[in-house]
Formats: sequence, structure tokens, C-alpha cells
Amino acid sequence: MSRPNLVHAHLQRSARDHPDQVALVDRDRSLTYSELLERAQVIAGQLQSVGVEPGDRVGIYMAKSLEAVVSIYAVLLSGAAYVPLDPSAPPSRIGYIAGNCGIKVLLSGRTKARSWQQVLAEGAPIAHIILMDADPTTELDGVTIHPASPGPPTDYVPVVVSEDDLAFILYTSGSTGDPKGVMLSHTNCLGFVDWAVREFKV
Repeated sequence: MSRPNLVHAHLQRSARDHPDQVALVDRDRSLTYSELLERAQVIAGQLQSVGVEPGDRVGIYMAKSLEAVVSIYAVLLSGAAYVPLDPSAPPSRIGYIAGNCGIKVLLSGRTKARSWQQVLAEGAPIAHIILMDADPTTELDGVTIHPASPGPPTDYVPVVVSEDDLAFILYTSGSTGDPKGVMLSHTNCLGFVDWAVREFKV
């Protein structure tokens, strides 16, 4: 039986075959494939420790960065689906999306901390925020804010994921009404990824 073709399985194979090659560069910071996988496993274990289960939706609310990429893989490794939340969008929109797809756990960064209260005021059911790039200094009623675990990934428990399982949800602009979520499976995502690899010889 062949191994499922999953988004995070590509990272796992690269970490096995090319552990010391640079996978990610963010200005003056970088991670190799093995470092990226280990860091993602650390956060995946932390997600599991706060109750994230396969099929759950986890919000990612931060600017494009090294931490954002780690967050994406962490969510997928936990068996959950990630929901990218536009850091430039109004908090009311973020709150609506979080409520619409039932986001209880949020991965975020310190630059968005001032918006958390407004997001919660829109009815977002968030119970945990993992702060990916700093120690928490903000307190919110009913929400536990955690610093991202430094590792190692001792708490991560691998989960069984299918190619047809949900990988992420993208929300439309909502120009004709409330934002609508488009649900994409691992197969959906990898159709584009595999095309890009063939087309651009990545």
C-alpha cells in the first residue's frame, strides 16, 4: 500500500533526503529541511496538548514569515486544517471567519496582539492563542495565551491523515456579502504544487 500523498509528507521526505539543505529563508534567518520539520513537530505537539484534534480548524493570524510557514506545517502535522487569516483585514472580518469555521486555537504573532480583543468581540470562539514570536504580555478573559514551545518535539504524536482530508480553508473577499470559505483537501493542494514543480523544475 502506497503512502498517502500529503502536503506535509513532502516536507518529511525532503527532511529525510536533504536534511541540511536550506528550506526557508526569511531575511537574515533560515531553516534547513530538518530544522523546519522539527520546529513544526514541536508546535504540532503543542497544538495537540491544547486539544487540537484531526479535522479541527486552526487559525494562522500573522504576516508572511518564517513563523507562518512553521505554523502551516504544524497544523497539518497535527491532522487539523489551517485557516490563513489576512493580517491586514479588519478585526470584524477575522472574527466572522473564526466564528464561521469554529476556530478555537489561533497561531499568531506579537504584531497582531492589539487586534485579538476586537476579534474576540465579534464572537470568535477562540480559547487558546499560541504566540509564535514572543512571550505573552497580553491577557484576555477566557483565553489562554501560550508562548511557542522551544522544543524538542517530545509531545508530538503522529496522526493518520488521508489525501482527501481537509488541508486548509481559504475565504473569499466577501465583496457580495459575508466571506465564504473554500475547503481544499491535500489532493487539491498538491495538484497545484506538483504542477509547479514540473513546470518550473523546482
